[in-house]
Amino acid sequence: MVAEARLEQNELADLRDKAKLISTPGETFSIDNIQFVPGKEEFRQAENDLRNDIYTQARKEIDVLNKLYPEQKYYLHTVNFILPSSPMPVAAMYMKNEAVTARAPALSVGNKRELTAEVVIGSLADMTRKGLSPNL
Repeated sequence: MVAEARLEQNELADLRDKAKLISTPGETFSIDNIQFVPGKEEFRQAENDLRNDIYTQARKEIDVLNKLYPEQKYYLHTVNFILPSSPMPVAAMYMKNEAVTARAPALSVGNKRELTAEVVIGSLADMTRKGLSPNL
């Protein structure tokens, strides 16, 4: 029999030892594979953290530019976040077909989230020279 469960990380400590302890003659329990897969809320939090990192980097860049060229008065014009489509994890490819699942090796799948952004920094001095009023 194969069972699957989603557990909190603190419940994983000594899980293999616990399975051996409940085993009896003729009935053996073992842990075949443990996959660390973040939940939806953890993905959302990671994406929020990545966006905040991009805003922080943009703010630092603007501060540097404003110190180097104080007459320009740089500001954050736009930020377009581009979240790449995630490829199917290797383990999920094995789970598509039960016959394949039985032969699937124990896999360790890493989840890495990346966020790319196009950041446009504007200049008030440039806009006033062109006769435009900035919308801040």
